[in-house]
Amino acid sequence: MSGTQSQLAGLAARNKKLDAYASYVERIRTSMFLAVELYELWEGLREHHRDESEITADMSEAGHHRGRAFKRVMLLLNLIG
Repeated sequence: MSGTQSQLAGLAARNKKLDAYASYVERIRTSMFLAVELYELWEGLREHHRDESEITADMSEAGHHRGRAFKRVMLLLNLIG
């Protein structure tokens, strides 16, 4: 592999890592917003149009996606270094 090809491969690997990390951060943010929404519902701090079961279902799904995003970050860190 030439120097240019090696640099391009390194850049592509770094972009994959950054994309995986950005996805993970977004999943964390989603989980946090859902937790706040549920807390506000419990405490009666804000009027909501969704009930607790809908929010907790979304939280469960968000947790699943967050876990997958974390695994992707860890795999890329281990594979690409």
